[in-house]
Amino acid sequence: MNHFDQAFLGEHREMEARLEGLEELAGGGHWDKAAEIVARQKAHLVHHIDVEERIVYPAFETVADDEGRRTLAFLRKRHQELPVFFDELADAVAAHDHQDVQDTLQTLLRIVADHHATEERDVFPLFEPESRLQAVGERAASELEGAV
Repeated sequence: MNHFDQAFLGEHREMEARLEGLEELAGGGHWDKAAEIVARQKAHLVHHIDVEERIVYPAFETVADDEGRRTLAFLRKRHQELPVFFDELADAVAAHDHQDVQDTLQTLLRIVADHHATEERDVFPLFEPESRLQAVGERAASELEGAV
């Protein structure tokens, strides 16, 4: 696996795994730990979105056809929506509302999985080794791995 894949795909899988573990924490009444994970994951998400919006997406745009630009518009819309879902999840955790945590988490996981699948299928292959955007991908991976 190359540097770009390790950084971006690794972070995608880590986020999904941490979110999946939240339901168990909430169900067990571990609200402080759940709140900590939601806050940490939102910070990672905001950093991840920033790197994609500043580096990955503009580079993708330079080589994208009309379909690629439509995909990018969809992904950018999700980037605006995802932090709001994290806020809703944080509110449900703060209220110790297990049912609301479950419902919000189920929606969030579905949206995150779809967003990740779209990026991994349609955007990320253009940053692979030997591609035109490899150098940009390396820079994006290095920035993503920077401190949050």
